Amino acid sequence: MLPPEAKVYFDNLWAEASSNAWRDISQDQEQFQRQEFSSGQRAGDGSYAARLVVVYRDNLSARATSIADALKSVHHSFGSPLDKDVDAQLGDWGVRALSETYRQLEAAYARHLQRFGVQLAHAAGLDLTYTLAQAAVADSLARYLWALRHVPAKHPTATQQERQIMQQNTYNISDVNGSQIQINSDGSTQAQTNHLINDVETVKGLIEDLSGVLDRVSVSGPAEAELRAELATLRAQANSPKPKWEIIRSTARSIKAIAEGAAGNILGALTQPQIATLLALAAS
Repeated sequence: MLPPEAKVYFDNLWAEASSNAWRDISQDQEQFQRQEFSSGQRAGDGSYAARLVVVYRDNLSARATSIADALKSVHHSFGSPLDKDVDAQLGDWGVRALSETYRQLEAAYARHLQRFGVQLAHAAGLDLTYTLAQAAVADSLARYLWALRHVPAKHPTATQQERQIMQQNTYNISDVNGSQIQINSDGSTQAQTNHLINDVETVKGLIEDLSGVLDRVSVSGPAEAELRAELATLRAQANSPKPKWEIIRSTARSIKAIAEGAAGNILGALTQPQIATLLALAAS
């Protein structure tokens, strides 16, 4: 089974994606209204609801994709365990997130129509999209897990860059309680990693270094935005009077996963002490 921190991380990812989806539907709805009025359509006519529901259907489909992506990201960030209980756990999170999303969108659709005197018993047209979205999330997750089980290249392994880093620096990480980390350099000594795992100032050092790297290093695609979002989460926890270490650790795992993927040059650009901090947090 995935640990409770994995659910916390999924909730964080989905909350961010959901916030973006609400922003998108607000913009799409405003654009829809302008097109309706410019074409002389009446908001209260019989076909208005059918025209408007297309906006909500598209948004629900996009949210389903975001849920599937969040589930895969969490699974990857927590070591990609291949176990039927984990499969069921991820599936349950996806079902619950999509169900809540559907109810919220249905209510928002009904409220918008009520402004124009249109009353609906339910959001006609959304129910079929919801059924298709359920199948889409389940299918996407199933395909992802099947590939991990049957396609060796799909299962996460250390990248070449990370192997090089590990050759240069020996990180002896075991259980987080009283574990030790050895940095392989002249005159180095073993030190307890508790200060890496539970010291906010060390986390702030990682934040400062990573922020500087993002300003200096060119990162292609959406990876930069993802890293900056994770960095903002890390900064918020580090500045909190009561930081939640499960969120800090899960965020570190996410940063490590992104850095190993589209933004692999990020790891090499960090200073060696901060590489140690990131790897220790991600491993705890």
